[in-house]
Amino acid sequence: MHNLKEKQLENTIRIIQNHFGKFEVDTSKELAFPNGLIGMNMATKFALVPCPIEKFKDFMVLQSLQNDDLALMVQPINDINSSDYHEGAELTNSAKAIGIDPLSTAVVLVISLKEEEGLKKLVVNARAPIFIDATNMTAFQYVLTNPNYKIQENVILG
Repeated sequence: MHNLKEKQLENTIRIIQNHFGKFEVDTSKELAFPNGLIGMNMATKFALVPCPIEKFKDFMVLQSLQNDDLALMVQPINDINSSDYHEGAELTNSAKAIGIDPLSTAVVLVISLKEEEGLKKLVVNARAPIFIDATNMTAFQYVLTNPNYKIQENVILG
């Protein structure tokens, strides 16, 4: 029986190699995106894994389980109620609007690389965070209506 459990666990681990390098993904921790991501509505199955690049160890990778080459670096927001990120209870209210219990919600921001005046820098899309329902393992990218949140907000590396 012990070997059967090991075999089942083995079957949930996939080795992926893409622009982030070579890393393991536990497919049993699939996040379902019923509506896909903005601009990629067919991409509906992902897993969240630690970023394998040492320089970006504070970030995570949102890895598609349908296409190994589709992987996005994301920045977790540590506290959904943090006044550092939003005015008042905007993220909490957005989670409720989506139908997610704010107490079981994690939020991540998609990171992209921007080149400006010959310099490359990381930016996050603060206007369209991804809300993750940890209880149901579902996720939704949601566009905030507050124009104070920028589509390209500079990332400060800690």
